[in-house]
Amino acid sequence: SVNAIQIRYTPKGGNQITQLAEFEHSADYVERAFKLDRICGEVSEMSFVFMPGSEFGFDWFKFE
Repeated sequence: SVNAIQIRYTPKGGNQITQLAEFEHSADYVERAFKLDRICGEVSEMSFVFMPGSEFGFDWFKFE
């Protein structure tokens, strides 16, 4: 099954931007990497929206 998280962020003084991260279910812990559009400028708010039906353990996120 496919799991999905929406990553929503709002650049300071701008409009909210939403990107989708999708990944296959795994019975074991698996580190995932997602290619997202570049974020420019200062971010004033960021949130993760866990899509209905997704089933996974959310341990940590790292942005590079």
